[in-house]
Amino acid sequence: MPAQLENHQYEETIKDRIEKAKEKRSRAYVETIASVRNSDEKIVERQNNILKEMPDFKNLSRILKAGLKASSVENPQSTVPDKYVIQGILFEELVKIENDLYDLSSGNTKPKQIENNFSDQERGRVELRADEQLTILLHNPDRFNYSEISHLRNPDLSFVETDVDGKTLKVVGVGEAKSSYKLDKRCFLQFKYFHQNLEKVADFINVQTDSEEHGLKNFGVGEGKSVLKVNSEENFKQYLIVTSDMAVDPEKPRNNFKMIGDGSLSEHDAQVFESLIKQNKVTIIKSSFSHQELDQIVAKVEKIISEDLRLEELEFKAEQEAV
Repeated sequence: MPAQLENHQYEETIKDRIEKAKEKRSRAYVETIASVRNSDEKIVERQNNILKEMPDFKNLSRILKAGLKASSVENPQSTVPDKYVIQGILFEELVKIENDLYDLSSGNTKPKQIENNFSDQERGRVELRADEQLTILLHNPDRFNYSEISHLRNPDLSFVETDVDGKTLKVVGVGEAKSSYKLDKRCFLQFKYFHQNLEKVADFINVQTDSEEHGLKNFGVGEGKSVLKVNSEENFKQYLIVTSDMAVDPEKPRNNFKMIGDGSLSEHDAQVFESLIKQNKVTIIKSSFSHQELDQIVAKVEKIISEDLRLEELEFKAEQEAV
């Protein structure tokens, strides 16, 4: 048998195994949300495609537990219940997958094929591509140890266009996922400053001479480096992604603003935010998952995290008694 054909059959076998593993993982999610699941066939199909890309519940719980700990470190004074922190992180992950599959900015109804990295890994590819580096940089500059820009509020999603030769990457828009029922001051400030913050990131990265030392091989000063640009403010698209059951009227968005309590909008901020939405400077997009469906997944995750913490505590006590 020719080596090329044998290699093709091998890769097809691996792809088939990966697909079966995805089906098995997604089944647990489908069963969890079954009692409250949307009955629309198109939404169900879309959800199935998204859930196939999720980690299993055990690994998801580890990811969300780590996110919960990171949130408590970043916001030690926060009074937000753990449940809602977990829900927010979960929703963000679901939205990212949905965007990878469907490109939320384009309104696609058919999924793109998510390429698995098996072949790349087999061939020894361990470095991130330029677009992968950029996605991480825009969302979390701390990953590259750049304290100068780590304080900036950055988006959950970034929409990037690349020129013909691949040397200029332009951020043409951003997206932010919000699972809460009310849009608060933090949400408003994010959309108010996203464009400004991304311009600061681009200006900073483009002049760095030590970017490779920070893990950004494709950016900074030097031959063959890519240049990062941001669309002009008037051509910069912003998307607010909310749950499927959040009733937001773009003509009367104020009904969904948080106007009382911690994190509430001032009257001035509410007017500005309302104007941004009415003028389509912030476009509202509904995700494929509802609050009820998120609640079911979060409830299961909380049980797993609670059990993990209980076992950790028992292990710690056992170690202390041994000493």
